[in-house]
Amino acid sequence: MADCALCNAMEDKSTTFYEGKLAAAIVLTHPVTEFHCLVLPKRHVTRLSELRADELKEMFGIMARMSSFIEESYPGSAVIAINRKGNSTQPHLHFHVFNSTVGGIRAMLAPALGKEFYPPYTKEELMHRAEEYRKFVSAKLTD
Repeated sequence: MADCALCNAMEDKSTTFYEGKLAAAIVLTHPVTEFHCLVLPKRHVTRLSELRADELKEMFGIMARMSSFIEESYPGSAVIAINRKGNSTQPHLHFHVFNSTVGGIRAMLAPALGKEFYPPYTKEELMHRAEEYRKFVSAKLTD
């Protein structure tokens, strides 16, 4: 897509460090950590549900290799976060892969959200949520 910055970034071979048949990985201009890259489908899509199984397989293979590289070469551990339409400045689905030394996801997100997390669920609340999610996922997978 001509007006998509990420589609255009994949065309820039100076920042594309991996290019497969269906996906690519690029170095970010403004990284948030010492190692930070994007893994994205070559095909312009805006939602995870639009990806085909072969695209997901290739993208997750790239992310697995990058995670191993991070854990062997950088402090901390690898973090993978999805960014998509509505949560991003870019309308092209992509995954951020980066190293983090701040601890778990809660430690990373709390400052960005500017608030504490929800209190832990009770056993009854957990069971209710699980049933709610189960119904939703079951309905979507059988559609």
